[in-house]
Amino acid sequence: MKRYHRSFALFLCICLTVLLGTVLPVKADMGPKPSIWVSFQGLPAGECYAAILTESGQFSIYQTQGIPGDIELKFKAYTDIDGYVLNGRLVNVTETKELNWTYMAPDTFKILLYSEAENRFYESPLLERYAFKSVYTAVPEHLALTVSSHLGKGGVVLGFAARLIVTVLIEVLIGLLFGLKSKYQLRVILITNLITQLLLNIALWKFGMPTVFLFYLMGFGICELVVFGIEAAVYASKLYDEEHSQKKLILYAFLANLASMLAGFYFSNAFPTLF
Repeated sequence: MKRYHRSFALFLCICLTVLLGTVLPVKADMGPKPSIWVSFQGLPAGECYAAILTESGQFSIYQTQGIPGDIELKFKAYTDIDGYVLNGRLVNVTETKELNWTYMAPDTFKILLYSEAENRFYESPLLERYAFKSVYTAVPEHLALTVSSHLGKGGVVLGFAARLIVTVLIEVLIGLLFGLKSKYQLRVILITNLITQLLLNIALWKFGMPTVFLFYLMGFGICELVVFGIEAAVYASKLYDEEHSQKKLILYAFLANLASMLAGFYFSNAFPTLF
């Protein structure tokens, strides 16, 4: 058993090193935050600028930098019928065609696009962030911005498939390290992960997650504990044999879920439109 204790400690060190190495260079305040991701299509010719308008008083760390003074004044002077205002998130989207708010994004907001060549604003309707990480596509049409969820039903299925594949690959690889290599054992791991991922994604889709990070962390932790509990119970009862004790299988379930969780954080930052 001492060998497994050493392996467990080593694995934890590796996971923490990977987590710190991928997160710390990006932001000092670690952990996922509510975010908004917007990609623009069909932009007018010439320079285009876009902003996320919020209710007055919305918390924001953003400041307009590198934006011509006259453009910033136009956005500040813009009168929105619902009273939404510029709150610092103003960027040039001519080349990138992207606008995001990645730190404590607002629950409700509007997207405002300005075409310098046309001297014209395009405004979106009032939008509500639909998930902890909400992704949109915006198209300027008829003096307004047509905004839709970037994912849609097909994207939701694709995102679920991507998360499931990553989770299964990680848990199978760790299972192989634990000597779980028979067709029956791999089938149990695959089916169990399919069920737990379905339950987890249905729960997130149905109930969502809090936007306050502390409450989000608590909710996320509870979900992960439930998934770990289900998988540990299944593995301990279905995969128990002379070579694999129940303690060893519970340890496997813990390490596999820890690894897939850390991988989820990484892929969520690397591929926000999928994860």
